[in-house]
Amino acid sequence: MNIFITGGTGFIGKELTQTLLKEGHQIFLLVRPASMEKAKLLFQDQQNLKFIEGDITQTDVIHNISSINSTINKVDTVIHIAAVYDFNASYEECYYQNVVGTQNIINLIKKMRALKHFHYFSTFAVNPIAEGAVSEDYLTEDTSLFPDDYSLTKNHAEHLVKKNISPDYTTVIYRPGIIMGDSLSGEFSKVDGPYFIFDILSKFKKKIKVNINLPITLLPIDEKASLPILPVDTLINWTSKIINHPPTESKTYHLISPQRIKATQFLEQSFKLLGFKTRVLPVPGHLIFQQLFKYFKLPREIIFYSNLKTTFETTQLLKDYPDLKYPLYQDYLPTLIRGFLKGRS
Repeated sequence: MNIFITGGTGFIGKELTQTLLKEGHQIFLLVRPASMEKAKLLFQDQQNLKFIEGDITQTDVIHNISSINSTINKVDTVIHIAAVYDFNASYEECYYQNVVGTQNIINLIKKMRALKHFHYFSTFAVNPIAEGAVSEDYLTEDTSLFPDDYSLTKNHAEHLVKKNISPDYTTVIYRPGIIMGDSLSGEFSKVDGPYFIFDILSKFKKKIKVNINLPITLLPIDEKASLPILPVDTLINWTSKIINHPPTESKTYHLISPQRIKATQFLEQSFKLLGFKTRVLPVPGHLIFQQLFKYFKLPREIIFYSNLKTTFETTQLLKDYPDLKYPLYQDYLPTLIRGFLKGRS
């Protein structure tokens, strides 16, 4: 396939791009001028890769006229991953990257006469206030209570994608969960999500230098809350399979482990692996936790996403791709923590 990719230098994008290159696909990688040097270092000596200078936030996404013509005439698959994923980012930055950027990509692909498949990376967080079972086709219209600008703008962007689904090509929308590091190597990209907890505990452990037994640890999470976690290597394996064997009609998939991962159990095992034997006791959110989060410079959204009372269904995913494999978090969590400690040492 001739594949046009945005966000190919990011955490997920670089892994997926490397995988698709190994599979022999021709890659057209959109890269901002400021990131071109980084991109060339990441993808050295790749024969079937062409760098396309451009920026999704600009109306003319592709800067070079010759690149526009060659890309539009050859590309049969577009993978749009580029987005702002940062709880500290301003609304304006999230809006321009996630909403305006997606609209500009939609406008670009309308010019691609050979296009057969459009793969758009959304997020499970487009439905953050839903409770109970959330189907893959559901997308909330009410965004008034959204907890952050990231989920808000990604919701708007997915609405744009859904409104522009065309009979001329299939559209596949991916909603990844909380993406962790590599389940085999432990390699990770940055400290966010559960890694915030790993970071605090590892720093504390360095100071005290002994294992600690605590009868209970109070945390502001819901007793029934679950974490929609997936290791990055599993995510890449799943998405590459779908890209190589896309559905015959437009679909939305939750890329989340079918294993229900209770937040309390995940955190208790994490504590234990980091040298703190304790039982996690969920308690309602309290002002004291807000002050603690502020002290440790943690985003307040962690409390929100640790209290999800939502089950993200994977019915369509498992029906269309029943052979997808996934590891159990109990098996790969020790590797993730070893990788984290190694990366922070």
